[in-house]
Amino acid sequence: MINSIKKSKKRRNVQGERKRDLLIRIAAKEFAQKGYYHASINEIAELAGVKTSAIIYHFKSKKNFFQTIVYQYFVEKAKFGDAFIPIVDADENNPQAISQAIYDSINNILTLLFDPQKKIKYLSGLLMTVLRDGGPDFNNKFMLYCEASETKAIEKLKRIHPNLSETDIFWEIQSFWGIVLYTMYAKHFVLAHIQQKKITRDFINCMTLRYAKRICQVFNLPIPEGDESWTYVAISTPPPSTQK
Repeated sequence: MINSIKKSKKRRNVQGERKRDLLIRIAAKEFAQKGYYHASINEIAELAGVKTSAIIYHFKSKKNFFQTIVYQYFVEKAKFGDAFIPIVDADENNPQAISQAIYDSINNILTLLFDPQKKIKYLSGLLMTVLRDGGPDFNNKFMLYCEASETKAIEKLKRIHPNLSETDIFWEIQSFWGIVLYTMYAKHFVLAHIQQKKITRDFINCMTLRYAKRICQVFNLPIPEGDESWTYVAISTPPPSTQK
C-alpha cells in the first residue's frame, strides 16, 4: 500500500515537471516573438493544452513566469554569467593568452546568439524582450547574471593597463554590447546589407576577431588568433539616370 502511494506520487511529480517544462518551452517562444506585454498566458495555456490555472499553479503570476524563463535561458542554458570566464582564468603575465581569452569571451556570446548550429533557440528574442519591455527590474537581473565574471574580467584588464580610467573601460564594455545588440535588433537589415540569408559561422568569426582586435589595441595587447576569411562584398548600385 505504501509503495503504491509512493509510486503514484512520483508519477504525479514527473507529470508535473513535464507539464512545467512544456509551458516554459511554449512561453519562451511566445515571449520572444510577441514581447512581454503582448504574450498572453491564456494563449500559452491553450497552446500547451492546459488550463490557465495550471500556469498560476506552477508560476503564481505572469511576471514570475517570465522571470523563471529568463533565469532558465540566461543562466542555466546560455550561462551568460560564464561568458567572461576565459579572461578571468587567463594568465595575466601572458599577453597573448589574455588576447586569446578576450577573443574566446566575445565568441562565446556571439555563438550563443547567432551561430546557426549552436545558438539557443529564442535566446536573442528573449533578450530583446527583457531590454525592451523588462524595465529596471528585469534589466537589473540580466546585468546581475553577467556581473560575476564580467567584473572579475574588468579587474584583471585594469591590472594589465592601470592607466586606463573607469570611464575608458565603461565605454569599451558599452560599445561591445552595442555591436552585439545592434546585430541582434537589426539582424534583417544587416543580412540585407551583406547580401546573405542568414548569419554564418564565417561572419561570426570575423565579427569576433574584428572586435577582439579593437579591445586588445585599447589594452596594448597583441592581436589574437582567429579566422577573418569572411569578406564584405559591396552592393553594386546602378549609376543615376541621366535621362530627363
